[in-house]
Amino acid sequence: MWAAFQDVVRSPYLSGIAVFVLLVTWVSTFLYLEQQAYVAKAFTTSGERTRFFATVDFWVQAAALFTQLFVFGRLFKWVMLASVPLIMTAGYALFALAPSFMVLVVVFGVRRVGEYAISRPCRDSLYTVVTREEKYKAKSLIDTFVYRGGDWTSAVLYKALSSGLGVGPAGIGWIGALISVLWTVLAIGLGRAAVRGRPVTARTAETA
Repeated sequence: MWAAFQDVVRSPYLSGIAVFVLLVTWVSTFLYLEQQAYVAKAFTTSGERTRFFATVDFWVQAAALFTQLFVFGRLFKWVMLASVPLIMTAGYALFALAPSFMVLVVVFGVRRVGEYAISRPCRDSLYTVVTREEKYKAKSLIDTFVYRGGDWTSAVLYKALSSGLGVGPAGIGWIGALISVLWTVLAIGLGRAAVRGRPVTARTAETA
């Protein structure tokens, strides 16, 4: 059962995908928790909050479906892996400069559309250049253990920044922008590695 851990640790390529997913969760959780704080202040009843989230979810899902049907298939290239990180760098910077509820809702909505319609399909396609065993073992580990671990670590970090150090919304915005820059650089590197073809990993070296 440790084979997936070994594959990820031994392969720089798979480790890069794991870090990519970790940064995805950090960028998302920061925005999610900021939105929760704003919603708690903006709406006094559970009914108002429910209507707000339902409205946001409707437009996010509609935009993601439209992008999948009419945009992604026509534009899909490895370089698109870096498109959402670039957008989030700009989005976080915008929120840092204008930390308002409306800006936050728009940025978080764009991030969710980008994740569902662009980032996730591109990320899954990264596994087409690894071995079958690595694909099904390492991918399961990354999509569960790493993803949920990222949720937990980002929530702890957010609480330490906002409650422990007193970092406000603008500060969270700049930290999110920095994380998004790192996410962009990593996305470009992974995309280039995938374009070059099948990376040499520990398992492929053993079978060569």
